[in-house]
Parts: sequence; C-alpha cells; structure tokens
Amino acid sequence: MSLFFKPSLKEKYTPKTIQLSQLYHATTGGHKLSGSAFSSAQQALKKAGFSDDKIRKVLYRDVAISVKEMQLLAETLNRARVYGFEKSPTTAIKTYLNKERVKAQSIANRLKENILEAAEENLTSYGTTSLNTKGISPNAPKPGEPSILARSRRHSNAVSSLSSRSNSQPTSSFKSTRGAASSLGRPTGSSGLSPRPRY
Repeated sequence: MSLFFKPSLKEKYTPKTIQLSQLYHATTGGHKLSGSAFSSAQQALKKAGFSDDKIRKVLYRDVAISVKEMQLLAETLNRARVYGFEKSPTTAIKTYLNKERVKAQSIANRLKENILEAAEENLTSYGTTSLNTKGISPNAPKPGEPSILARSRRHSNAVSSLSSRSNSQPTSSFKSTRGAASSLGRPTGSSGLSPRPRY
C-alpha cells in the first residue's frame, strides 16, 4: 500500500468482522446468546428470509461476518424485539467497534513499550552489539572449557616447573663438550707443557 493511502490508527485497529456472540455479550453486559433468546433469534432470521446455511453459520458456528452483514442481521433482530437487540443496531455496533479498537490499540502500545524496554536493557548490558546480542563476554569460556581462573592456575604451574628446571645442573654431556673445547683451545708441546714465549 502506498504511503499516501496509509490507514489511520483508527482504521488500523478497528475490527473488520464481528461475531454475533461477541456483539450480544457487549450489548447485554456479559450474557451469552442462549435459551429463549437463541430460539427467538433463529425464528426471526428464518422469518426474515435468511438461509439455513447462513443461520447455521452465524448462530451455531458463530462465524465472524463483515460489519455490513452484522448491521443487517442486528436490524432484523431489533425489529423482532429479541433480547439484547432492543437498542439501535447502529449505536450498538459502533460502541462495540470503538471498545474493540481501544482494546487492540492499548495492547499494541504495551507490546511496543515492552520491546523498547527490552532493547534498552540489551544496550546497557556488557558487550551488546549487533554481533553480540546476548551480551556474552569474549573471554567467557566456551562449553567444555575450563574457567579463566583455572586456566591462569594451569599457566602459573607450567611457568614454575620450567623455572625449577633452569636451576638444575647441566648434564654430563654438556660437561664433556666444554672440557673438550678447553683442551683443543690450549696447544701443548711434546713434553705436554705449553711453550714459554720468547722475548
């Protein structure tokens, strides 16, 4: 639908169809269409020329019909003096539609307020963005992973074990290698003594 023909809030929330039971409930202050009133309505509609299919649809199955159809049906029951339809059918239907419109609009407004409140709460929570709608910290452990505290303890234990190894004595293979290097770096004569420098 074009923006130029956008329906007003009144048109948007006003019901387009009505159930006879709901209209009767509104006009009688909460009563149900039953007993003698039901029989009187059935006889009045049949006498006015409504088909058996239409009567079953409206009375027995309580199917919602258009406002225009309900206007015609209510006028028929008003002429027959059926209880609940003594007042002007136009006024009764208009009052019913206004109440339903106000009810639907208030429900929509409450729903909108709840959505806005939920959105504000999400904005104030930690790390809530379009990519992190749940506000979960990026450092939070994944399912099955240890907590940050457990990981830090594991890391500190690993560091301490490495430091204890650095204080240990070198192995014998390192000693022999260092001794061989010192003997190679010091040339000896035939007597096994190093020659004295000549001046």
